[in-house]
Amino acid sequence: MALAAGTIVVANPDAFGGAGGVIAVDPGSGRQTMLSRGDLFVDPSNVALLADGRLVVSDTAAFGGGGGLIAVDPTTGQQAKIAASAVFKFPLGMAVDAGGPIVVAYPERVQGLGAVLRVNVANGDHTAVAPGVRFISPVGVALDVNGNILVTDPDIQGFESRVHRIDQGVGRILAVGMPLGAIYHGVAIERTGNILVVNNPNGPERELVRFHPTTGAMTKVASGNKLVNHFGVAVEENGGILVIDRVNGVVRIDPRNGLQTVISSGGDLVGPIGGGPTGLAVRK
Repeated sequence: MALAAGTIVVANPDAFGGAGGVIAVDPGSGRQTMLSRGDLFVDPSNVALLADGRLVVSDTAAFGGGGGLIAVDPTTGQQAKIAASAVFKFPLGMAVDAGGPIVVAYPERVQGLGAVLRVNVANGDHTAVAPGVRFISPVGVALDVNGNILVTDPDIQGFESRVHRIDQGVGRILAVGMPLGAIYHGVAIERTGNILVVNNPNGPERELVRFHPTTGAMTKVASGNKLVNHFGVAVEENGGILVIDRVNGVVRIDPRNGLQTVISSGGDLVGPIGGGPTGLAVRK
């Protein structure tokens, strides 16, 4: 199927009996449609949409277990390998650069810490973004209107979670985890330039927070209620905020008051306890 503007696309590694797949969700009715399943997929964890209409899916266990990137034709469901690496492992967050390449967060590499790479979707060639930045385990990536790259780096080794902003290849830490124990995952940019970050800590307070793009000042957008075990975040054309939650599916959040509404749940947006969908994107 050709994806209409506003269509939500979700990656769920546990869909279709564990085969994994990507699902289109109608933003109005919540109707779910399978786009692609199984085949090269092992653990499809996130999805991005290219300008030519194709999907790019990051799979953390494909191609022998190290993971890689898979292109998907949403009309036919056909899958094709873009890239796999023996050095950079478990690709997660992705953002599409206006010039065509995609920026991908790799939480691990065979030796050393994680990295953020710019990947050519035509041939899989990749180069490191800001190789001098000390990423711990980057998982979320977004690009602002100026091409600056925002990267979330969660607290999985006893450090504070961080939001890195990479300006023209020079990285700096925009904000650190607040409150203590924050674990940042998905990241997205609002039209205002404000940065939305999913905070999914081990404690009870799951929330969506907003950072000022220059000062790093943080405010809370929404917490609790339908945000039980959420990972990905995206922004609709009208400014609405979408979050994918492993328990409640696709949740829309009003950016003005934090009001939460479940758009679509159940069906192919489920998984076993501790599993379920982790990534989403919106066709603009």
